[in-house]
Order: sequence, then C-alpha cells, then structure tokens
Amino acid sequence: IEGVIHVLKVQCNLECQPAKPFLKSENSDLQSADIAGVIGISSPHFRGSISICFSESTFLLLISRMLGEEFSEISDELEDGAGELLNMIFGHAKRILNEKGYAIDKAIPTVVRGKGVTVNHISEQGTIVLPFKAEGSGFYMEICTEQRN
Repeated sequence: IEGVIHVLKVQCNLECQPAKPFLKSENSDLQSADIAGVIGISSPHFRGSISICFSESTFLLLISRMLGEEFSEISDELEDGAGELLNMIFGHAKRILNEKGYAIDKAIPTVVRGKGVTVNHISEQGTIVLPFKAEGSGFYMEICTEQRN
C-alpha cells in the first residue's frame, strides 16, 4: 500500500487512497480491467505473484500524468507503462521488506491487455485484493503468496 501511494505521488503527481482489502473470490465485485501488470515474487521464505489492474480510463489518466502528455487510447508503446508502474511499486516494497530480512529476488513484470482481463493467481492460500481510488477512478492490486516448504 505504501509503495502504491508513494509511486503514484512521485511519478504521476496523484494522491490515491487505499480502500478496505478483501479476499478475492468468484463473487468479488471487481472493476473490469483492461490492462494489468503481473510480476512473480520469490524469496527463501515464500513465492507468489502480484498484479496491478486498471480500467482503460484509469490507466490513461495515470500514464498521461506520468509522461506529461494526454493519451486517449492504449497503444503498444504505452502498455509497457503498466509493467513499469508495477516494477516501481514492487521495488519500493521490496526494499522495505528486504530490510526486514525477507530476501525477495528481482523479477520482471509482464503486461496483459484486453477487455475484461482477469488475473488468476495460483495458490491454495487465496488472493488478497487491495483497492485504491484516485481522482474518482479506481484500480486494484492483487497479492498472492504461499510459504515455501
């Protein structure tokens, strides 16, 4: 949460507010996503994945703010911005967690784009959804981890 707030403030000059986290289920009322950045995470203690999911309008708001230019559609060049935002958020969180001894490895994000994108994280532990609001727009992160044996 701290990473999202920090990165959007610094990179997009945008204040965002977290909403109440919840466990993802088939009945979850998630906003439709048109683009998502996904990154695998691993450490000696756990492994998992993190995604950040945006509607087209929210992504265009953020990427326009980030690049200082107005965009009206997601191009192939702009879609990398979803991965880059996630990479910066992950980097912020990784630094804090590694200071606490988690030894999280580096990872490379992947971007998925299309109408109504759904990210399925594979774990028996479930997926935590972290919703955010920024200037009337919403987006969310999904975090899924499982302990290493």
